[in-house]
Amino acid sequence: MKAGKEMGSASGNYCLSGAEKSLIAKGRLDLIPPYLWERLCDGCAQCCLHKLYDPANGTFYLTMIACRYLDLESCSCTIYSERHQLVKNCLVITPETISQIGWLPDTCAYKLIFNGHGLPPWHPLLNGNRDLVHRKGISIKNYAISPKGIPPSDYSYYIINIMKGNSSASKLIFKDR
Repeated sequence: MKAGKEMGSASGNYCLSGAEKSLIAKGRLDLIPPYLWERLCDGCAQCCLHKLYDPANGTFYLTMIACRYLDLESCSCTIYSERHQLVKNCLVITPETISQIGWLPDTCAYKLIFNGHGLPPWHPLLNGNRDLVHRKGISIKNYAISPKGIPPSDYSYYIINIMKGNSSASKLIFKDR
């Protein structure tokens, strides 16, 4: 596997070149070029899970219910190029917004770099293997479920993680994904 080269067009595998590793090591998201920005995503799809939000205490509740456009087998979006037009609350991560998204998982490359950390060894940009995130259990592949047949009013039954606080929610608001 050669650094800086695509590794199989179907899987989108890619490994960082030495210059790209140095760029990421600087810990500045604003220095990441556009061609590399999307590749920072490890494909865990944790941001594609529905969240409930309690405005009374600022707590987000992560559910196991995936966005209706997420392919649960590959953990990839089936409408990726149109996702922001078709899903009004689809997450947009930019160097400017990263500090406002407190619920991102600790394994998220954007969050790691923003906080001055390097990429973990299993990250596809370091090893060229996009499947390792699934084999290591970092992705949602083995537990996410489709929203089909589940009314939003029942989403609270599918909470799997509480972020930014532990108090129970009295008024849960469905965040449309």
